[in-house]
Amino acid sequence: MKKSLLMSLVLVLSGAAWASPVGVYIDDDFPGSSLDSGTWISEGGGTITVADSKVTLQGNNWGTNARLHSQNHLQFLPEADQEVVLTSTGITTQEWGNGVYWGLAGAGDNGIFLMMDDFGGVSKATVLNVKNNGSEQKVYLMGSNTMNGDFSIAWSTDNIQVWHGSTLLFDLLNDAPSLNMPSVAMRVYAESWNSQIQIGSAHLKIIPEPATLSLLAAGGLALLRRRSR
Repeated sequence: MKKSLLMSLVLVLSGAAWASPVGVYIDDDFPGSSLDSGTWISEGGGTITVADSKVTLQGNNWGTNARLHSQNHLQFLPEADQEVVLTSTGITTQEWGNGVYWGLAGAGDNGIFLMMDDFGGVSKATVLNVKNNGSEQKVYLMGSNTMNGDFSIAWSTDNIQVWHGSTLLFDLLNDAPSLNMPSVAMRVYAESWNSQIQIGSAHLKIIPEPATLSLLAAGGLALLRRRSR
């Protein structure tokens, strides 16, 4: 009976490991003086520069925005007990930085973004913006003239969390919207006159990672072989 249960567990873990995506994860601290062309695509008529281990996006005018998104989308929808986590360190924006976005992107403009916006009577606030099939849901997170520091977005089937360093700014437990995001990428852009955003690093991962599930399955097989001897 125990052997049968163990075999069932191994099969489940093996199946989860094979079903989980093997997509590209982002782990970039922006060394050197140019973007990694295997990781990033830059678009728009704005300016994107890399220096001092930071990437800077500068919008020069309406219609000449600067956009940066990861080259390869993760063909992935989070399953139960999995989440996509995007983290960037050293984010800074200009005081006039309305129109800057940073976050997870899906199909079209759908996604989960942090942005600078005038919201609820607060000028240049940091706002969570969830875009889905033409609709937008905005949530006030914090009020300041700039968006500064380390930020993380964690997205799962039933939750969205936003962190500022170790401070939890937003936690939408058991009520995450059903987003049109069959694939996930990181996207950041500065879309308005003189808007600017600077980022010190970019990290995108899935928790638990497929490798973790594979190791669990391998451990189960090893235990099964040992018991069968």
